[in-house]
Formats: sequence, C-alpha cells, structure tokens
Amino acid sequence: MSPRDRQLFELWSRTPEHLARVEQSRREMLACPDGSAVLFSGGKDSLAVLHMAVQGGKCRQCVHLAHDPAIMPGPYQREIYAQMDALCVNGCRQVVLDSVHRDIPEHIPCVIGSFRADENGRRRRGGPDAKAFGVRCRHIIFDWTARDVWAYIIANDLPYHSAYDARAAVEGWDNVRFSAYFASDLTQYTAAVDGLTAWRDRGRR
Repeated sequence: MSPRDRQLFELWSRTPEHLARVEQSRREMLACPDGSAVLFSGGKDSLAVLHMAVQGGKCRQCVHLAHDPAIMPGPYQREIYAQMDALCVNGCRQVVLDSVHRDIPEHIPCVIGSFRADENGRRRRGGPDAKAFGVRCRHIIFDWTARDVWAYIIANDLPYHSAYDARAAVEGWDNVRFSAYFASDLTQYTAAVDGLTAWRDRGRR
C-alpha cells in the first residue's frame, strides 16, 4: 500500500463516522455467545472480523477452508496460514479443512460473519445459517464500507494478504476483492490484470 493510501485510511480511522461503526460492531460481537467461531478466508473482511472477535474474547475457533494448488497458488495459501498464526491468540484454535486432512471443529454455538451490505446487499443483516455447521451467523460489520475495513486494518496494523497490493493498483482499494481471484462464481466482480481473472485459469493461456 502506498504511503498516500495508508495515510488516507489512517485519517478515516479517526473520523466519528468510522469510530461509531466500530463501536457498534463491537457491541454486536459481544452479544455473540462465548465460544463462537469465525470463518476466515484470508480476505480483508474476515481479517477485520477475526481480529475484533479474538480481541473481544469471543472467538474460540478460526475455521479456514483451504484451497488446493489448482485453485490457489501455494505461497498465497501459506500466507493465509501465517495470518492465522499472527491473529489466533487468547485461546483461539485454528481449524483447517482441506482435501488432505480435516481438523474436527469443537461445538460452534454461532458463527461471527463478515458479510457487508455494499458487497452482499442481497443478504439480510442476520445473514444465512452457517449451513456447514447448522448454526446461525451474525454479521457484525454489515454496515461497513470497504474504506471502513481498510481503515480498521491499517489502524490496528493487521497483516493483510499481499494479493491486495498487486490488484489494488488496477482495481482500487474500494473495489479489490480477494475471493474473486479464486472463487468461480465471483470472477465477474474483478478485472483481469494479466489477461486472466483467477489463478485456476492460468493453464488456459
């Protein structure tokens, strides 16, 4: 991230509007049951939510669905593991689900989710059930903008994924979406940087 962009997000992090959203999200997070889980993708939204939930003592498990190298390059996946290592403290257990092995999650009373209205406007605030676990999902940053997410990340010096630096120069920090490069149903939301929209398409050049 350029010094100018970082400065702009730092300035936004101190505005009353942003601080009010953060405080509201913390109240919603604290209303979640103890022992809740965060589904962590490695993207900016789940990064902010994981940090807030861990710091608030509500996240017992950080659950990550890992992609195989055909979907996501190995270095990108390892960077996600490094993010989890950095954030999963205060008794937060890492749970990785992949094609090789599956950690067994403990009982999950609630999933603390990371949908936002400006990217997921078709979804209700309460969000869908976390179907894989059969529990409800509470989205605590539903009213945040992308600017709010980046302001929170910069203000708290969180280790965002390096893929953002490569893509934001083309798409802009308000538009860049980490999941769009690897999820087949989201490629419509991202622009191609090198003629390709996703890692899985590299064998089709």
